[in-house]
Amino acid sequence: MSKTENYLKSRTYLVLYTSDMTNAGLGPEVRVSLRKSKVRREVLEYLVNIYPKKVYASEIAEETEIGLNDVYGALNGVLNRYKKENSLVSLGLVTKEKTNGICFYFATELGYRSCRSLIK
Repeated sequence: MSKTENYLKSRTYLVLYTSDMTNAGLGPEVRVSLRKSKVRREVLEYLVNIYPKKVYASEIAEETEIGLNDVYGALNGVLNRYKKENSLVSLGLVTKEKTNGICFYFATELGYRSCRSLIK
């Protein structure tokens, strides 16, 4: 079984309701950002499921079957489709670490706790 099949088989889906997000102590910017974007939710969910492992954006794209440009947009914000202020990195849910010119991403403790509290 491939890594992708393993991931898709074992993953739990985030069910985000406004009241659940408020009860989890998430700020309004985080609630709106996660509620509006399925891609942001799936990228965060993947990073939480492999927490505390660090991965490339291309690995996230491959494992979640989301386009690489969409993954970059969800993580960092890209032009108009994914605003930088709503990106997972800007919201503090994901950390971007650059080592020798290579960017790695991983869920922060806040991202981990927030996401785990929202999984049904």
